[in-house]
Amino acid sequence: MKAYIDDMRFGEHALEKQSGRVGAALLRHRLDLPDAAKILFAPLQLADDTVTTLFSEKRREYDAYLLELKRLSLSLPRDLA
Repeated sequence: MKAYIDDMRFGEHALEKQSGRVGAALLRHRLDLPDAAKILFAPLQLADDTVTTLFSEKRREYDAYLLELKRLSLSLPRDLA
């Protein structure tokens, strides 16, 4: 079971085509983030993706969700990137 989970997390298998993975060190370098910076990651689907259209809250617009994330980002402590 652990091998399966590791393969899903770190392997090349995915339900849909994905871009190449980027490790934490390279991502911090690309974003110019110090090693001590805390990061809140909010992965997004496309607005018309099946997951978004079929499994999100009813009557909740995608743009409203993005606005909520923007507002949240403004209320986070300064040491959280």
